[in-house]
This record gives sequence, structure tokens and C-alpha cells, in this order.
Amino acid sequence: MKLEEKSLCSRYIGRAFEGVKVGPSPLWMKLRLERCGIRSINNLVDITNYVLMELGHPMHVFDRDVLAGGRVVARLGRAGESLVCLDGINRRIDGRLVIADDAKPQAVAGVMGGAPSAVNEKTTQVLLESAHFLPAHVRATRRRLNIVTESSFRFERGTDREMAALASRRGTRLILDLGGGRLVGEQDAAGDFIAKAVVRVDPARVEALLGFPVPSVEVKESMERLGFSVREEGGEFVLTAPPHRQDVRETADVAEEVGRLAGFDRVPVRLRAASQDLEPLSAERGLLLEGRSFLAGRGFCEAQNAGLVSKAAWGALGGAADGLVELENPLSVSGEYLAPSLLPGLLSNAQVNRRRGVSNVRLFEAARTFREEGGGVRESLKLAFVAEGNLHDPHWKMAPRALEYWDLKSWVEGLLGSWRISAARLQVLNAPAFLHPSEAQVVLADDVRAGVLGRLHPGTAGAWDLSPDTFVAELDLTALSGAKRTEVRYRGLILQPALIRDFSLLFPGDVPWGDIASFVMKEADHAESVELFDVFKGKGLPEGRRSLAFRVAFRRSDRALTDAEAGKIQEKLLAGLETRFQAVLRK
Repeated sequence: MKLEEKSLCSRYIGRAFEGVKVGPSPLWMKLRLERCGIRSINNLVDITNYVLMELGHPMHVFDRDVLAGGRVVARLGRAGESLVCLDGINRRIDGRLVIADDAKPQAVAGVMGGAPSAVNEKTTQVLLESAHFLPAHVRATRRRLNIVTESSFRFERGTDREMAALASRRGTRLILDLGGGRLVGEQDAAGDFIAKAVVRVDPARVEALLGFPVPSVEVKESMERLGFSVREEGGEFVLTAPPHRQDVRETADVAEEVGRLAGFDRVPVRLRAASQDLEPLSAERGLLLEGRSFLAGRGFCEAQNAGLVSKAAWGALGGAADGLVELENPLSVSGEYLAPSLLPGLLSNAQVNRRRGVSNVRLFEAARTFREEGGGVRESLKLAFVAEGNLHDPHWKMAPRALEYWDLKSWVEGLLGSWRISAARLQVLNAPAFLHPSEAQVVLADDVRAGVLGRLHPGTAGAWDLSPDTFVAELDLTALSGAKRTEVRYRGLILQPALIRDFSLLFPGDVPWGDIASFVMKEADHAESVELFDVFKGKGLPEGRRSLAFRVAFRRSDRALTDAEAGKIQEKLLAGLETRFQAVLRK
């Protein structure tokens, strides 16, 4: 045996056997392993698993006939090297600690063995491995290979270097008893020495952490009972941890052990006074709380996703890879990037609900998104929601009605209204490709793009296995938090009657109703409200024109408007509409 990376492998014990017989394990061992949730494989593999459960130290057994050169080396994987692991998956292992023979790697150290050197019914010569590996390296290897095993679970949390010898002896005894054969060689190779953990502890600090009186003598005796060597130095205790307690590294760890032995029932029960100092509510947080309340009141349920997105999911939404923030060590291929939008996660939620028979889906999510911008990462708080199905659940008194774009628009306008965003408006302008071109708008606040809304494009809906009648919206709360908000002012009820006038005019087909309504409210004297009640286009109208009929309410607060005043206001408004939008009064 040879250790090329002594800092990563501090000890490697190997014992060679010949004349062993591989077969089923005895019933008592099978039953004990099954009660631990481990499936029986054969007597040699079962012995390593049995010792793992018994002593907590992982081991591995190699088929010696497969090992080229008759030796093993603990080294780093070379460029381009890969290994077919015991689960049948071929994994790249360059830069990771491996156990190799003279030709190629045979196991990923501390994680999983290789399929080529696995023992089988024809195996007669074996090598039993018992080692100690650097926890941080095992953890990094496990994350890179995206695999969790019983061995990696223990090695990455730290094992006892001295336990490797006991585990090897215990495994040897079981192999000789259950597998026959004879021990023909053994070697104990030592890597870099691992210093024992030394902790300086102030007894007063231990008492402060626990919250009840603990004499210094009790602290000393408690740690000595756990196998620590304790010496007093300058009013503090210097603790040297035993090999199996390398997890105790600071005063808080010592306090936990002392408290465990003393009994946490000694902690006094007292009611703590609540602080009256409340953290100021940020503009973003205020929008978020109001938005949650608004959507929950309209039948939406809140979803919480991981905040990650895969390249495939982002591509299905028509998103470009530019600007995505990639993770260095993703846990899976389903979360390679930090989410640049909340919609992929919500569409996945809607997809799962649809496949499970939920016909009416209303979900929203509020979370942060991330994009690379200007050499850094731009972080934004967003609120997004998705809706599919009918406007309301089945009811004996109301016929069901499918959701329409106007329902979505009313929700977005309701949100903007509850936030009192004074300069917010919806425009048909450069809507994303994943939305239907004729039923999509963008949200502008102070001429800054702050969101999108619309019906999913049929192609996008098909890619996500959703109904074409799926509606989505996403609002950037970070952008909206900087927009001007209307000041809330309270006034008395106006007792004067309103004067109602209906208008029917021909407008160019590309003029949005929102622009017309904004113009009326801004330019018409004493205009209180404007409401569109009819839209007509087609036969009988000039090409490229449509007829809009709307009702305007005029009201003064100090006195009633006269017909003459209303007539002048009406004439001025019609002249303004003609100049601004080339509108023509229908006759």
C-alpha cells in the first residue's frame, strides 16, 4: 500500500485474505441488517455493513484478483479518469481522492467502491480496507458526484482514526468465521498526524450559555466522565478531546455536553419580556405583505420553491442563458442556476396540480430572483402568480365561467391600486415571447419596466403540459418600491349629484383604452370616473378604426354642475380627444 496524499488519508489499514468463500450470510446477520434498513448482498459485503452498524466505521472489501500489480495507492484522480461505481453509474473522478491499483482507480475514497473490483461468487482472494479520510474532502467529493452513501455520511462528519484498527480487527474475525480462508498479510500505512482537538473553556461562559448555576468542579467532572483530559490554566480549563470526540471544538459544544449530563430540567422556566422596538418596514416588505393579503383574499394559495432553475426549464420558458447565475456545486441537474424568474417554479407547480386532477389552479409566490448585470449580480424581490381553470368553483346557483385575460388584468390593476402606485400603467409593449402576442402587457412604473402579465403562448403551454388558458403575471417589487405612491387623503362625502355623460367615438385600432381613460381623467374638468361599456369593430366602420363607448361622471364638491357647464366640458373633452387621438364622434 502507498499513500500519495497523506493529508487526505491519515491512515489506511489493509488485510489480505485468500481461500475465502463468497455466499449468503447467516440468518442472524441478515435479520440484524434488515432491522437496520440494509439489504443483504453476500457474506463479505454484509460483514462490512455489520461492522459499520456495530462500530460506526465504514470499510470496503476488494477482489484482489482484479487489482493490477497486487497493491493499492491512495492518490488523486487524474485528468480524464472515470470509474463505474457499484451503482452502475460512470462518474468522472479527476481531482478526487481515489483508491487505485497500478493501472486505474478502483474506488472513490470514502464514498463508494468500483464495480470492477466488487466481490462476487467467484472471488477467493480479498483485500479488507479500513481507513480514515479527511472529512472536508469526502464532503466535497460527495457533492461533486451528487451521491450520498452510508460511508460518505459518516466520513464527512468525522470518524475516529483509532477506530479504523478496531474495525479492521473486527471485520477480520468475522471474515475468518463466516467466509473461511486465511489471513495472509496486513499493513497499516500512516498519513499526516491529526492533532487532537484542544478547547479552552471559561466555566463562567459555560454557566452563561446554560442559564443555570454550574460550579467549575461540575464542568471538570462532567468532561472527565466523557473521556476528556482536563487541566486548569489561569482560571480556565484546557480540554483535550478523545479521538472519537473531534466534534467538540468550542465552548458552546462543551456547554452542551455539561448540560446534557446535568439535565436540562435544571434550566429555569421564565417568561421573557417582548421587545417594543419594531424594525422599520421597508418599502419592499410593505408591498410584499399587501400583495400577499390581496392575492390570498382572491383565492390564491402561496407556493414556496427552492429558488433554483434548470437550464431545460428556463429554455422551455424561452429564456436565454445569458445573465444566469450558475451554481458551482449544484445538488442536482434540476437546480443548476439561481432563479432569474419565479414563473418556472410556479408553472412546474401548476403542472403537478394539473396531472393530479386539480382543474382550478391559483398559486402565487414571493421570493428573490438573481441576474448577472454589469459584472455583478442583481437581486430583486418579485411577486408572481399563475391561474388556470374557472373563475370560481362549481356552485348550484352560478354557471362556471373560464378565466379570461380581463380577470388577470383586474388582479394586477387591483394590486397596483392597493399599493397606490400613482404612475403605474399597463402597455402592449415588447411583451415576452412566452406570452400570447395579443393578450399580454408590460407594467411600467415611472417609465421603468416593473412586470409582465398575460396568457401563456400556446407553444409554451404545450411545452409545460398546461392548458392554453393559463394566465401568469410577475411583478418586480424592488422596482415598484422606488415608484411614486399616491398619498392617502380622507375627505367628507360629496353631497352634490353627479352628472353622467355617455360618449361614442371612433378611435384608431391601435390606441389603447388605458391611454384614453388616463387622458379623460387628466384633461376633463371635474371628471370623477370613466367607464368603458362597449367596444365594436368590423362591418360598417372605416378600416383600421374601432368604436368605443364610455361613460364619464362629472361632479363638483361645492355645488351641482349646470347643463351649460357640462356642455362646455363635453365640447372641450371631444376637441382634446380629436387632437390627441384623432377621434371622431359617431353620429
